[in-house]
Amino acid sequence: QKGLTSAVGIFVGLAVAGISVAVSAQIVPNDFAQIVMVAIGSAIFSAGLTFFLVQMNNLFNK
Repeated sequence: QKGLTSAVGIFVGLAVAGISVAVSAQIVPNDFAQIVMVAIGSAIFSAGLTFFLVQMNNLFNK
């Protein structure tokens, strides 16, 4: 149960951080910076999702 709670917590934290970076890119005046911020936000979200799926695989395949 502890592994599930920590995995969900880390995923939610990374998802919020990634989405926040991607959404806040709208207020940046530079087009290049907007593209970079959206890419970084997507990468953070993807890293969180990958971590979550690997942890779920490890928990349920014991």
